[in-house]
Order: sequence, then structure tokens, then C-alpha cells
Amino acid sequence: MGKYLLRRVLQMVPTLIGATLLIYWLNFALPGDPTAGRCGDRPCSPTYIAWFNHEYHLDQPFIVQYVLYLGRLLHGDLGTDFYSHQVLHELAIRYPTTIKLALIAVVFEAFFGLLAGVWAGVRQGQFADSAVTVATLLLISMPVFVLGSLAQLGIGIRLGWLPVTVSSRATVIELLMPGIVLGALSLAYAARLTRTSLVENLRADYVRTARAKGLSPARVVVVHTLRNSLLPVVTYIGGSLGAMMGGAIVTEKIFNINGIGAYIYRAINQKDGVGLVGAVACLVLIYLLVNLLVDLLYSLLDPRISHE
Repeated sequence: MGKYLLRRVLQMVPTLIGATLLIYWLNFALPGDPTAGRCGDRPCSPTYIAWFNHEYHLDQPFIVQYVLYLGRLLHGDLGTDFYSHQVLHELAIRYPTTIKLALIAVVFEAFFGLLAGVWAGVRQGQFADSAVTVATLLLISMPVFVLGSLAQLGIGIRLGWLPVTVSSRATVIELLMPGIVLGALSLAYAARLTRTSLVENLRADYVRTARAKGLSPARVVVVHTLRNSLLPVVTYIGGSLGAMMGGAIVTEKIFNINGIGAYIYRAINQKDGVGLVGAVACLVLIYLLVNLLVDLLYSLLDPRISHE
């Protein structure tokens, strides 16, 4: 296990470097003036532009800019954004909110996705199977901003069950609706994946043997079939957690959440390349760590999988 963890951690290093290199290039090597609009309606003075370019090393060749940034990154310094704020501090005050939002979404996705998938799988070809298929197709075809607006109108305004926006406190109750909206699309895919995997495993020889031994249908599904069917589902849910951390930009904007997604949106809108690169670099690292955790869970679900 120790060698496996060491090998996976070493594999993360070139992945993280490659991701940050690509992000940095997309932000700073492409044409564009980062000082545009920073002085109001009037153009910035040559003195300010020269200071700005020197402060953020924009007057250096691209490779020099990246090496300097990578050196700070290896020391845990994500840099200072274009508004003189430490990126690490800005992310630290926003990450708790985004983490709570992502966890609510993942719990909603995992519980109801598995429940709907198992329900459809054990009733293959029946009304329940068709109902789950239609419902998941409806969720997949609906954009996040449409689903969020409908949830605000129906659940928040007309029924009054949940708040329609999130305050600075970002309580669990306030994050419940945006968490459901964020996890709805992933729920649909998780349900369909669970249903497909379960139907396939129900045809396996070991399931026929379990039935021939006189085991109850519930025990056959829960104990023998579902465990093996969870492998692809766990992979997807683990990947969706990393995606939710970065893909919550639209959701956070709809519900006025001051999280990582809102910070990335602001960085893009204000052409703040340092803040954007730092935020996305953290998201890449989280995604890599979540995928490592998912791989370690494989051995718990299937003893045949070894990480020695």
C-alpha cells in the first residue's frame, strides 16, 4: 500500500505541473491587455502600465513568468491577485462554503442516484424502469441555470420551503437548494450507471448460484450484486465531486454564493489571471486527491483488487 501511495503521489506532480502550465499559458500567453478597464473609462497611464507589468512579471518572457510562478507555488504561495489580495487567503475564506455545497450535492447524488438506479435495475422493463429513464433524461437535458431558476421559483418562492439565495453565513439550510440543483445532473448519470451495472451483474453466474441456494431476492441484490455494481458508480461519483468543486460557478452565481465558483467567475470577468490560475490549481489538486481516494475504496468494495 505504501509503494502504491508513493507512486500515485509522484504521478500527481507532472499532472499538476502540466495543468498549471496549460492554465497559465491560456491566461497570460494569449493576446489581451490585463490593464484594460483598470483605470475606469480613461486609459491607464504609461507609468501605471509599466509598474503593473513589472509587478506581475508580465514584461518577462512567458517561460520566465511560469518558472517564477511555479517556484512560488512549490512553496505554497499562490501569488497576489491583481487587486493586491493574497490568493491563498481569498480561497481559504471561500472554500468552506464550496466544500459544504459540494458535500450536500454529492450526498444527494449518491443516495437518490443509487436508490433510483437499484429500483430501476431490479424492475427492468417495468413501469419503474421507464419512469427512472424518463426522469433522468429530463434532468440531463435541462441546463443548470434553468433548473436553478425553476427551483427558486417553485420551491423557494411559491412553496416557501427553502431560501432562494444564500447569505454570508452560508448555513446548511441555505445551501440545501443549490446543493440539490448542483447534484441533480450527476444524480441522473449515477442512476443510469447504477441501473446498467446492476442489470449486467444480475445475469452473472454467481447470482444464479445465489438464487439456486434459496437466498432471498433482497439478499441477492444487496449483498451479492450491488457491491460489485458499485465500482463504476463510485468512480463516477468521485470524479463528480472534483467536477462540482470547479463546476459550481453557475450555481453559485444563481444563488449568490460567495464560494470558489464566484471567485473564479470574478477573476475571469475582471481578467485577474493570478487569481484564476491559483484557484484552478487548487481545484486540480483536489480532483487528483479525490481520485486517489476513489482508487483506495476499490479494495474495500472488491477484495480481488489489491494495491500492493
